[in-house]
Amino acid sequence: MLCNQLTAFTQQNAVQPDAVATFHSLATRMESAGGFGHPNSQIDDMIDDECSGELVAPLRHLPTEHQMQAERAFLATLDGSCRTPIAGLAELDGNRIRLRVEILHLDGSEVIAAEANADVADATELGHDLARQLLQKAPADLLSWR
Repeated sequence: MLCNQLTAFTQQNAVQPDAVATFHSLATRMESAGGFGHPNSQIDDMIDDECSGELVAPLRHLPTEHQMQAERAFLATLDGSCRTPIAGLAELDGNRIRLRVEILHLDGSEVIAAEANADVADATELGHDLARQLLQKAPADLLSWR
C-alpha cells in the first residue's frame, strides 16, 4: 500500500525516474519491517546510501532517535526480540529521557520492572543499565528465552 501511495505521489508530482525507484525501494523495505523499532531501523540502514539518505532525511526525528537508542539498547542487552516478553517505553522531557522497562514470565505470572532517568546523551547507556538491573533481579526461569 505504501509503495502504491509513493508511486502515485511521484507520478503526480513529476518526480524523476531515479527517485521513483528509490521511493519504491524505500516503501518496500518499510512495509516489510515488522516489530518494535524496525521502521526506524530501516531508515537508519538507508542513511548510508546518498540518494536514499537525502530522501529519508526529513523522516529523521532526533527526539525519536534518542528514544529508540534507549529502547534498542535495553532489548539488545536482554537479547530480546518481538517474540520475547519484554516491554520498554522511553519518554523525553526536554534534555532528559525516562525509560520504563519490564520483563515478564512467559505465562505472565511474574513481572520485574524498573525505570530510570538520564540525560538524552546517555540514552544508550540508560537502556543497557536497566537491562543489567533486571537481569540481576530476575529468577533464571523468568529468562527462559535466553
